[in-house]
Amino acid sequence: MRLCTTVSLWLALIMNVNVIIRERKTGNKLWLCFILLPQLASIHFLPPFSELWLSLEEHQYALELIMSKYRRQMLQLIANKKPVPTEPVVEAHEGYSSEVESYIDRICSMGDVMRKAIQVDEEQAYSVHETLAQLELENKELRAILSVSKESSQSGKNESEWNSLEKSQ
Repeated sequence: MRLCTTVSLWLALIMNVNVIIRERKTGNKLWLCFILLPQLASIHFLPPFSELWLSLEEHQYALELIMSKYRRQMLQLIANKKPVPTEPVVEAHEGYSSEVESYIDRICSMGDVMRKAIQVDEEQAYSVHETLAQLELENKELRAILSVSKESSQSGKNESEWNSLEKSQ
């Protein structure tokens, strides 16, 4: 408090001196230094801001007290904090996971059915190709037999014609 009054007095003195210098218009710096020298000396020999230092210590102590209360309250809040109910989330997750599992099972069973259908289709295609090859072979053999029988019947006709011609002659 004493420091504040001293500083304010010193500022008032400087303002007064500035007014005097402006009025004289011939004021010199030496005269200003001569007037201000005792004031500067008194400020220099003041106690080293003891009042300000005490005020700072009081504020620090108050701040430490406030912070300790704040920390204590935060620790109490954390200690008394109720756990968040996780049961609905767990139940929803279990329901969702069981639903996903049922979908996966259905997809797997569909895949098995598709594999079996492909296997049956391949077996049927194989048997159709086998039957077709067998029928083509039988067709060739029957055509060969038919051609042989046609040739023999034609040769038989030719012989009968020759025989009938020979008899008629």
